[in-house]
Amino acid sequence: MYLNFLNYFRGFAIFLIVLGHSFYITNFFNLSNPVENPFFRKLFFTMTTGGTSLFVFISGFLFHHIFYSRGFNFKKFMKNKFKNVFLPYLIIITPIIFIRFPEMLTNGHIQFQDIIRLILMYLSGALLDSTWYIPFAFVLFISSPLFIRYIELKKGQIFIVLLGLFIGMLIHRPAHNLHINVFQALLYFTPAYCLGIYTSQKKEILLPYLKKYNNLLFLVWIIIGLFQVYTNRFMNMHKINMFSYNGIDFMGVQKIIVCLFFIGFFYKLQDWHIGFLEKTLSLLADYSFPIFFVHNYAILITRYFLEKYSITLNFSYLGLILFTAFICTVSMIFTKVIKLIFKKNSRLIIGG
Repeated sequence: MYLNFLNYFRGFAIFLIVLGHSFYITNFFNLSNPVENPFFRKLFFTMTTGGTSLFVFISGFLFHHIFYSRGFNFKKFMKNKFKNVFLPYLIIITPIIFIRFPEMLTNGHIQFQDIIRLILMYLSGALLDSTWYIPFAFVLFISSPLFIRYIELKKGQIFIVLLGLFIGMLIHRPAHNLHINVFQALLYFTPAYCLGIYTSQKKEILLPYLKKYNNLLFLVWIIIGLFQVYTNRFMNMHKINMFSYNGIDFMGVQKIIVCLFFIGFFYKLQDWHIGFLEKTLSLLADYSFPIFFVHNYAILITRYFLEKYSITLNFSYLGLILFTAFICTVSMIFTKVIKLIFKKNSRLIIGG
């Protein structure tokens, strides 16, 4: 069954991900000294970044709503994911090798450690801003039998989500270095995935409540965001050694509230019939996976021309949003061109 509210949520989620990657190029937010940013910019930053959790939540929802509900076949599922997710990843990340490799050379010469470094970055997805998600997602897909067990539990599902959140608060997200720890990412994001599954399972009961108490969820979201800014823990927390203690990460908890708020908000939105907004979100949703891949290059090319012509952006809130819309639009146009050229085979290149 097609769910409009989930489609709207997916479109909004990809917009947030692109927005999160647009902060540094628009100079909206000083990433070199985050604490010195104005208060409301720090609040806006913490409330709009970390969009990965939203994508993971939606993936968990769809895993139950589509793949489990129609009869789960692990072999068929993995074959589909390799063809439509991992293969496009291998193709889309290849061009960046020719851009990044010369700057990674030791003293301008190819050495063994340079090749190893490149292979690690290629396999971990660290060559582009967002592509680390695909190796992690593939581990998530491989773990599907465990999530089938989770779906079929008679009790304890919420406890698993809460336990996972507690673990995530301690281990943090993996550092984006040469070998991004996909297993650390799996532990950190599993609560969002499981909550997505649970929300799909109980949607007939949960959605009316999420719609009714939507304003309360928004208030909780704001309170957590304010607490993060007040304690200077308003950014995604990353660390290399997940077993070392480096404070408590509240971003994962905040994003769980965000997921519940927006699933309720868009469930309510579908009753309002706001044509332009619904069409825009649906369009973004239709192109969400290609945008996820292509926007990395759109931002790189934009930055290249800005540097070439010595142009420095200094955008405010509206400028940041318009720039994000520009990157999404460019990504969709590029996707459309690829589809026109390669037709059905375009999914093998950009996943669209």
